[in-house]
Amino acid sequence: MATISSPNTPQYFPLLELPRELQDLIYEYALAEPGGLLIDYRAIEDDNQLKYTCRQLSAETRGLGLKVNEIYIHSTDSRPVIDTFALFISICFKRCRRYLRRIALYQRSKSPHGPIDFPDHATLTPEILELSSPWLLGFCVRHPHCKVILCPEFLIKLNHSLQDLGDLVVVVSRLIWWVALTRECLNAAG
Repeated sequence: MATISSPNTPQYFPLLELPRELQDLIYEYALAEPGGLLIDYRAIEDDNQLKYTCRQLSAETRGLGLKVNEIYIHSTDSRPVIDTFALFISICFKRCRRYLRRIALYQRSKSPHGPIDFPDHATLTPEILELSSPWLLGFCVRHPHCKVILCPEFLIKLNHSLQDLGDLVVVVSRLIWWVALTRECLNAAG
């Protein structure tokens, strides 16, 4: 015969009797997402369902999802992705921010289907950040342990990295210089 327990009846939970090191490995395995953790400001469901099991699990797993996953933040509507990131940071516990290691920000016209491969060298210089988003520059300065990658939709569509675009700019600049030099030589000769 099945017994019905009330919410106040203590339940036997063998996970909490394991050594802490083993518990931590289990938590990391349970909270690690293969494609990283996709953050959407409109999402209602929390990714860490373990914290609803009991207070002890809530305390032990707080911030662990941020620590064991790469974070992907996207914005598919008129809200700029940097604003979505700022909103995420504002609701993220201050002590959990130290767990952030790698965050990819991208603006897209529709939701992604799976992770996007962001090149490690797709970073912006402080000068560009200061002009485009002083808040993002401030975040990067305050959190040097965290790598923030900003990738607009056109780079995703073209499957280019910022390095490829930099190489393209160099080639185009050389081509423009060569055309100007050739015209100058032809004008001088003619």
